[in-house]
Amino acid sequence: MALEASRVQPSTASEGRSEVAAVFADEVAFRAWYEHSLPRVYTYLFHRCGRDPELAEELAQQAFVEAVRSRARFRGQSDAITWVVGIARNKLVDHFRRVERDQRRQAVLVSDFRLAASAVVPRQR
Repeated sequence: MALEASRVQPSTASEGRSEVAAVFADEVAFRAWYEHSLPRVYTYLFHRCGRDPELAEELAQQAFVEAVRSRARFRGQSDAITWVVGIARNKLVDHFRRVERDQRRQAVLVSDFRLAASAVVPRQR
């Protein structure tokens, strides 16, 4: 295959879309591209998620799955790895938003519980 597996950076957007489509269509080319791209995506996430290797791995996996699902939307205006890192960044933002939302919900539940517990008047016998 004419496409160098380690780098998908064409001269035009049209060529970029074609070359990425070829990588995603060929299992061997995809595996080579994935193995080359994974360390960059993982490292990006690792340094931004509190150096949590499990979280970085999970988010990297989600980013590549999303890249495969949305490969038709790749416009070829950037390197394919840059595109996947962008997807990974969005997955990271989503993760932190979800964590923050869950913490707010838990704080409300704890507050409501304390309020309800303080409102209970013990029965006198």
